[in-house]
Amino acid sequence: MELLTKTLILCLALTLTNADVSLSKFVIHIDKQLDAAADDGLPHRCDDIEFDAITPDEKGIMYFFKGAHLWRGFNGPAQLSNESFKELDDLHHIGHVDAAFRMHNEENVGDHDHIYFFLDNQVFSYYNHTLEAGYPKEITEDFPGVPDHLDAAAECPKGECTADSVLFFKGHDVLVYDITNKEVKTKTWPHLPICTSAMRWQEHYYCFHGHNFTRFHPVTGEVDSGYPKDARKYFMKCADHDHQSHWHDDIEFDAITPDEEGLMFLFKGTHLWSGDDIPAQLFNESFKELDDLHHVGHVDAAFHMHNEENDHIYFFRDNQVFSYHNHTLEAGYPKEITEDFPGVPDHLDAVVQCPEEDCTADSVLFFKGHDVHVYDIVNKTVKTKSWPHLPICTSAIRWQERYYCFHGHNFSRFHPVTGEVDSGYPKDVRKYFIKCADHGKEQLVDKIDFHLLIAAKLTLILVQGNPFPCQKNPNNNAYNIFVHRHIVRPNFNRQSKTDWQAYINQQRLCNRPVQTFIEQSDQGNVEQICTGSGYQVLHGRNLCISSGTFLLYDLTVDNNCIVQTLTHGTRPVVVACDKIVNQCRPSHFQRYANQSPDKSVICR
Repeated sequence: MELLTKTLILCLALTLTNADVSLSKFVIHIDKQLDAAADDGLPHRCDDIEFDAITPDEKGIMYFFKGAHLWRGFNGPAQLSNESFKELDDLHHIGHVDAAFRMHNEENVGDHDHIYFFLDNQVFSYYNHTLEAGYPKEITEDFPGVPDHLDAAAECPKGECTADSVLFFKGHDVLVYDITNKEVKTKTWPHLPICTSAMRWQEHYYCFHGHNFTRFHPVTGEVDSGYPKDARKYFMKCADHDHQSHWHDDIEFDAITPDEEGLMFLFKGTHLWSGDDIPAQLFNESFKELDDLHHVGHVDAAFHMHNEENDHIYFFRDNQVFSYHNHTLEAGYPKEITEDFPGVPDHLDAVVQCPEEDCTADSVLFFKGHDVHVYDIVNKTVKTKSWPHLPICTSAIRWQERYYCFHGHNFSRFHPVTGEVDSGYPKDVRKYFIKCADHGKEQLVDKIDFHLLIAAKLTLILVQGNPFPCQKNPNNNAYNIFVHRHIVRPNFNRQSKTDWQAYINQQRLCNRPVQTFIEQSDQGNVEQICTGSGYQVLHGRNLCISSGTFLLYDLTVDNNCIVQTLTHGTRPVVVACDKIVNQCRPSHFQRYANQSPDKSVICR
């Protein structure tokens, strides 16, 4: 149930077009849309509106409903509901909906990714924005024991609730519907405001009432401190409403890292932002022991270790390191940094992991001043480099195989081996990674080669990987990208660095310092790794390994697109297997490092 970004959806739209677009023109276009909506007499989300229902669709796009209208995403004008859900009004003359939620349960194929709308005593089931045959039905046909005339609904998966459930709200009563057993348990939460709509967002639960919202615990209904808050300050961009703890301010982040599920966290002082334009929160709300037990006032650096043997988040402060898994501090931590990372200094500025395909070995780059300490994860050795040409980084991140150093409110893109800064940098974070009203008016957005730094989990699946093979990948172009990067087609001298150099230039692959290619004649065999001939890598999430070997070409390329080394040989192939447009296909190439197959799990 992970969603795309809210205010940042503007940046994502620019990314997906992959074209040169003026941000100022784009913002003006949106402003004109909003003005047109007002001129046409359509409702405006920034007015004192109480939403009837809120739900994502099967693609994770959020919809806000009020009367016969809806808002798609977190920006843009209102439109009639039946423009997106055609039958919702045309056939049944519905003037509004009482509640709505998306069923996201892959084990329940018949209902997975269906959207349910509730009105009076009826339920409407939509899939791909089309009303399913046989609907509407009585609510009790699909949800026995659930009353009519609901106020709100929200899904609650197992792990956050005791079982895969749906929370139905009516007054102060909450009816917890067990999806598997089709049973209802009723609770009364008088301390929670009466919700007119509700939603699950990044593993938190929000009750909307009037123009305010309250975050609550999905099992106890307990309200988090600091609530209610005004929805117009957080869930939408309204000119007359703004809050003080906002990342659009001139903030220099202390650290940036995703967690194990790919949700991005940005740290400053004792606060963090998670995912997107949700308000700042104390970081001990997400990493409890980080402050409660150890009185940490800030973190110096952080990174997510993501490899076969480790899926932890490491926080660094002074001479200590904290290791978290599933947002829980591991036993024995904090430790001295040198216990886990011998040779790495204390009081770090920034840190980022650099996998073998980008660096010469699986490494972590530790930044302190202009020095970069390259830590070899396997050998536990450190090599120190000095990069005086790179600004001093207060945080750093790897994003879609490129590396970014953040300094002040600017960022620079750099080569992870040489530290060379790409031309055109530094750039202002507020013009590219986040939409800020006072920034970006005169700046052309170049061909953005990253989706969003501050994104929700669906986007970050591209970086972190699904937890198992052949699960849905939201990027329908992932296989084509894989083919472009790793399947070599034209006939040329495979032993010639010059010919490879020309090929890489032609294919616009110069930005990849370490590259591996497979002959086109083996493309079908590589695909079959994901369709029955490959095995899941042991503890390898969505990684699958071939049962045979392939001829591969390995190259290293410098910042001037000069091929430095060229080798070839046969070995097994390891790829990430994801479901892309209903087919399980390779989406990412992983360098072979003697991974072991789990022969009890066939990838398909």
